[in-house]
Amino acid sequence: MLLTNCLKFSIMIYIREFALISVAAFLLSACNDSTTFGLELLNEDTTKVGFSDTLLVQSTTVTGDLAEVYSPFTAASAYLCGRLNDPIFGKSSASIYMQVLPQQGLFYDFKDKTVDSIVWVLPYDTTSFYGNLNVPITFNIYPLAEQMDRTNTYNSNTAFKADATPIGTVTVTPTFASTQVLDYRQGTTDTLRFPHIRIPINKTTFLKPFAQADSTNYVSDADFFQLFKGAVLKPADNAQAIVGINLQSNYAGLYFYYNGSTAPGQFQYVTNGYSAKLSSFEHDFSAAKLKSNVDKPFSADGSTIYTQAMAGVLGAIKVPEITKLKGKIINFAELELHIESVKEDNSVFFPPAPQIILYYKNANGNYVVTSDVLVAGEDVYKLVGGNPIAGVNGNPGKYRVNLSTHLNRMVDGKVPSEIYIRVFPRSERAARSIFYGAGHPTYGAKLKITFTELPD
Repeated sequence: MLLTNCLKFSIMIYIREFALISVAAFLLSACNDSTTFGLELLNEDTTKVGFSDTLLVQSTTVTGDLAEVYSPFTAASAYLCGRLNDPIFGKSSASIYMQVLPQQGLFYDFKDKTVDSIVWVLPYDTTSFYGNLNVPITFNIYPLAEQMDRTNTYNSNTAFKADATPIGTVTVTPTFASTQVLDYRQGTTDTLRFPHIRIPINKTTFLKPFAQADSTNYVSDADFFQLFKGAVLKPADNAQAIVGINLQSNYAGLYFYYNGSTAPGQFQYVTNGYSAKLSSFEHDFSAAKLKSNVDKPFSADGSTIYTQAMAGVLGAIKVPEITKLKGKIINFAELELHIESVKEDNSVFFPPAPQIILYYKNANGNYVVTSDVLVAGEDVYKLVGGNPIAGVNGNPGKYRVNLSTHLNRMVDGKVPSEIYIRVFPRSERAARSIFYGAGHPTYGAKLKITFTELPD
């Protein structure tokens, strides 16, 4: 993954700034919200260390960009499928395109076997469930009429041509509970339990090409893709939630259950690391409450900030007075964002996102994670934060996100003064968050900074 690959390189570049964080974190924790020292020194006895939570910040919400949803070098833990009709964020939908392959390149010979049923098995990733899970969802699966190229990189607006008639349909209520099934992969009957969807496939129309295939269809993956290009899983209009599907699971795939000459068995076509698979997203906020806030100029007027996973909108923060920190080393800095409760919202169905991280735009206009995220590597949650903290004593919940290293780079003019708030990992979650904007009199977005004065 990108974060892991960049870890060693990033540590060498940012080790000086990052080494200050542990000491400075203690200093920041000793400062409460009522502190209003601005950029002045704390007192005469500590003439080299200061604290600020009054540096001007501005905020807005911007149109989201496309998410990268597939490359030959990465694999998601969850693929999203479903629909949301969100009163704040509007309509969102997700579909899954996927190829399957015979296990370990085996030739599946249907001779002397009577196929009883064909089932597409889709294990849930329950950590990606979002929306109203009490309402049943109808899923339809369609065979592809266009080839996916597993050597390509695909973005979240990708769509491949598919047949108009589904080969399978099922209506289910999403559940965290496991379903028991019989499994014949080891030549014996075994009982498995795991949360999943089972879509019965129309045997009458679908079996024939597989039953008539011979070994030439299994010589290479390309030969097999000529036999079957793959399928797309789409939600029907009745869906009010998005679910996660774990296509990396050993149990995911297309199953042919048969009675053989001696015992029952199964052929499983898998969604493994050699097959392309991706989620495709659509967003429509034309009738959403957030519409009037999107792509407005940065301001400190308290306007609500919105951010959404998938290819949804991004929250944005600007630090227009960053030059006031010239001549200072940022020991520790965090962005504090309070969660806003909006009248039309439903926090039961649409809770705050479990993780946000910060990005900036590079010279090419691409979003890049902050150096704090790169340094943290797999410890993003621990070292960077970005998870919701419950409110106490009637105050709203909030997020705190470490951007100490990044703010030093901002002071040095190496990165722009704008940062962007994104749900993480955005292609594997459907969640969103709402924040009080910069300038709100009580809960406005703010930067909390400890710094060291450089000697003249």
